[in-house]
Amino acid sequence: MPRPTFVTPEMLADAPITRASGVSRREFLRRTSVTAGALAAIPILGLPKRATASAPDTRAFGPTLDNFMRGKMRSAYLPSVAAAVVHGQTLRWSKGYGWANLEADVRADADTVYLLASISKTFIVAAVMQMWEAGSLDLDADINTYLPFDVRNPHFPGQKITLRMLLTHTSSIKDRYSFWGPLNDPTPTGYTHGDSPVPLSQAMTGYLQEGGEYYKADGNFYTTGPGKAYHYSNLGADTAAYIVEVMSGTLFSDFVNDNLLTPLGMTQSGYHLSDITTPNRAMPYHSAKPPTNHFKPYFPFGVPDYPCACMRTSSNALSIWLRTFMNGGTFEGTQVLKSTSVNEIFRPQVPGNKWDQGLIWYRVTRGGERLIGHGGSDYGVHTNMYFSMSRDVGVITLTNRYIGGWTAYYDWLDIENRLFEIA
Repeated sequence: MPRPTFVTPEMLADAPITRASGVSRREFLRRTSVTAGALAAIPILGLPKRATASAPDTRAFGPTLDNFMRGKMRSAYLPSVAAAVVHGQTLRWSKGYGWANLEADVRADADTVYLLASISKTFIVAAVMQMWEAGSLDLDADINTYLPFDVRNPHFPGQKITLRMLLTHTSSIKDRYSFWGPLNDPTPTGYTHGDSPVPLSQAMTGYLQEGGEYYKADGNFYTTGPGKAYHYSNLGADTAAYIVEVMSGTLFSDFVNDNLLTPLGMTQSGYHLSDITTPNRAMPYHSAKPPTNHFKPYFPFGVPDYPCACMRTSSNALSIWLRTFMNGGTFEGTQVLKSTSVNEIFRPQVPGNKWDQGLIWYRVTRGGERLIGHGGSDYGVHTNMYFSMSRDVGVITLTNRYIGGWTAYYDWLDIENRLFEIA
């Protein structure tokens, strides 16, 4: 069957929200929930706050929900959505809608593999905490204790940077967006076709070490001291991942595969495209202006600092990850973290921070209910993973288009809202 080239309700073709292909990564991260900022705190109306969880009525996950999901996808111009609802340790519902890959005629389902963007950072903190449990890392030690080169904010050379700062976005390491550049085709920038050929060690040494190939004193560090201010930092989180790599003697991606993904049975998951063998993968898309309303594919891409953004998995597999944290680090008898570690991850770490920033994980308010989790966005991707501690229910939503406008963003939140209502 040839892929659709026109708009119908069934085909869920794309539409009016257009962005130039050269838009910076800053715009993606600034305008979306990945920053844990204003958008993350938008209240969703109608989400009931309940003290205890009760088993959901499975009839709620039927045709009415399907129609709702498809309508919101049309309104937000999403090529596909894959979603999951968990209740305690049970996967209550998961399903995919629309097109994972129009060019390859791949329909989305609950096993479609999506790029997670910044939800990837939750794997960084899990790896760090495994090594913390083993006594190999101290969250409050100077990171130069572990790195093969010294890292100092050049504006504050006498002040140490710690892992806790890296994991709470208070390290003063700054994202310099020209490090990645735009997603160009065919000329590569920091974004490359497929996995980046630049190893994490080279990227981090070049960015953080004075004299490195990517080093810029003012561009790579804030003028506020370490631990003094919150600034969302992808490169800070990447630094934590690199510390795991150095101290374990194992590539960070291999560490995560061996110690997290494989023990939990998260198949068809990984940081590299080479880890994914299924053709059931979501292509990242952007859109053209009306009247064409066609989805335009980017291409499967990678970046040298892959830990912060390049985990790929499905809604089904990600539900295992979410349920592991909801159960204190254990899933179906397999423990990857101690409950004390999970409690520390969830504990608010930054005084005065309005979204109660923990170690990578943070809280958002939805209709008066406080949820904890993480979101993400990048070229051709938008993702959310949150759960309610009070009700022991969680929702995952994944799509293969960046959501950049308020109308589409509210439609996206409406999907999450509806799933929490019926969870």
